[in-house]
Amino acid sequence: MAVKSHRQQPGGPGERQVHRERDARDEFDNTIPRWYNMFHRYISHEMMATSAQSFRFFILGLLGERAMSGYDIRQMMKRLGWLIRSPSFGAIYPALHALLEDGQVTVEVISRPDRPPRKLYSITETGKQALTAWIASSDAANGSLRMFIQRLILVGDYDSTGGLVAHLRQRREAVATQRLVLKQAAADLGGDAGMGRRLAMDYGLATASAELDWLDRAITRLSVDTEGDSPGIKT
Repeated sequence: MAVKSHRQQPGGPGERQVHRERDARDEFDNTIPRWYNMFHRYISHEMMATSAQSFRFFILGLLGERAMSGYDIRQMMKRLGWLIRSPSFGAIYPALHALLEDGQVTVEVISRPDRPPRKLYSITETGKQALTAWIASSDAANGSLRMFIQRLILVGDYDSTGGLVAHLRQRREAVATQRLVLKQAAADLGGDAGMGRRLAMDYGLATASAELDWLDRAITRLSVDTEGDSPGIKT
């Protein structure tokens, strides 16, 4: 008995369905840049992990306060984990080694009976100069949210109130620009956008607006007194 073949002939219903599905995918892909690219730019800019460079400078700032081991650094960062993400030793030690190679820190190995030796890292004069330059740079102010918070902590320790206000104003300008980007992205969503996309966009706009409100309050409070000496990096 002959078995009937169910293979579709070229141009048949099955092939036409494949073409329709492919065309629908292509049409969807072409609509993505109207909202997703701008939203993703904001999310990646604000929410992604801090760059390796800013992470190293934050470690330098901690070492500017006192000498620390890798374990000490991690314990301190764990207390700030919700704000800056608690790093693993796999991130801390490569950063310390890079700082050593650049001459920005030194290490002292302390022998201990019946225990592994303890390595204490200290900032050098070269490291202090590099840290001061990074704190003052506009690139750091225009970085990610975590980079901003890290630099905010250091500016508060190593700069004058005027420097802190300038840092907050730079951040405000960057966030205001990103909110405009999000508003344009929201306008490009279109009526057929899913609820998930609309909620994500609304979250991004609410986050940017809330940060701008906080920045305005902080700038107003600090601007009352922009006098005072810079504490400087401890020597």
